[in-house]
Amino acid sequence: MLFFSETARTEQSQRPIRSDTTPPWQISRNEFTPIDHPTSIDHTLTTMRDSHLFLNLTGDYYLSGQTILTDFDQKNLMFDKPLDWPEALTSSQVYFKDRLMIWSFFEVNIVCTTPDTLYTTVPTRLYRLQRRQYFRISPPLGSKASFQLEDQSFNSLAVNDLSAGGMLVSTNSPETPLADSVVLDEIKITIPQPVRGKTSETVLPIITQGKVVRSFQDPKTNRRYFGICFQNSPEIRDEISRYVIQREQELLRR
Repeated sequence: MLFFSETARTEQSQRPIRSDTTPPWQISRNEFTPIDHPTSIDHTLTTMRDSHLFLNLTGDYYLSGQTILTDFDQKNLMFDKPLDWPEALTSSQVYFKDRLMIWSFFEVNIVCTTPDTLYTTVPTRLYRLQRRQYFRISPPLGSKASFQLEDQSFNSLAVNDLSAGGMLVSTNSPETPLADSVVLDEIKITIPQPVRGKTSETVLPIITQGKVVRSFQDPKTNRRYFGICFQNSPEIRDEISRYVIQREQELLRR
């Protein structure tokens, strides 16, 4: 059984820690994104149980070794009870890595214990750690970007990944004159959305301006790739971020 010192707990609560080697329970809650959609929570719990994902239980000064979620129903979660579980604990945070290898946690209250099982309440919210300033996702196949470069219009570049802060696009055309540091205007991103067997399109808010920050060519396919950093308002950035979170949850439910 591991315990946290009072000094360490105070320091952890006062500063965010961003390091790939830092245990997630030592990172400020502000570094996590809350998810409270019931379907996402149920899917996560099902994956944890069926895949026997290892997890850690924390509470007050306690940190368990690795254990698993053995089952759950509408009222309770059931965990393989750690041998050193302190019976005085009344609540716990449950930390685990999801299928995308991203740390997450949720909070539960302790209902009761048996010699080998720990019964808790069902969480109403998940928290997922975002390691990058802007988390990137792969948009649906067929997502396209268009933009203006001075007096030229460019259409239908494939969007390979997307975040609230930028995107990676690609094209087979050898004539696209995009070099590093080139400034782009009126960036439009179109996302295909299947609806009742048909495909419609969702257009994200127009991004006022962007800048090419890197470019490279795949030597096997000769396809050209361009990394674009967005320069947009906080309102537009927030709208794109909401789509990124929505898409991330879609990928987790698969």
